[in-house]
Amino acid sequence: MSIKVSFSGTFYFWKGDGIMENGELKRKLQEAGKDGRISCTAARKLAGECGVPVKEIGKLCDELKIKIHSCELGCF
Repeated sequence: MSIKVSFSGTFYFWKGDGIMENGELKRKLQEAGKDGRISCTAARKLAGECGVPVKEIGKLCDELKIKIHSCELGCF
């Protein structure tokens, strides 16, 4: 998986079987964390389904003000 940036500043994620725009990933994350919270398990599952690194999901959660709870590592 690689991340590419267009000249317009839009992020695109290459996941092997297609390209996912950053906005689409944000929409999916907002749907999963509709109450402003998402479990660590759900965040990791979304990362796997979308073919993006878990770290990128964490960055987007910060950007969207979505709290991660029930962390599998005990960090949150």
